[in-house]
Amino acid sequence: MKKNIIIIILLVIILVIGYLYWTKNNTQSPMIPGRDGGSGLCTREAKLCPDGSYVERTGPNCEFADCPTTN
Repeated sequence: MKKNIIIIILLVIILVIGYLYWTKNNTQSPMIPGRDGGSGLCTREAKLCPDGSYVERTGPNCEFADCPTTN
């Protein structure tokens, strides 16, 4: 019985440490670094525009492109 409790406690500690490590190293930046350590690529995400079209991330800061304007 004591052995089971110790195993459960160790598993919980390992899971908490793993979660904290993952959240610390999980950046929210949409930039994927390049092979040379310099500029990289933007993640493939899209934003839905009011007219129903989609725009992707672009530029050095990986910001979403402007939605097309309708006249």
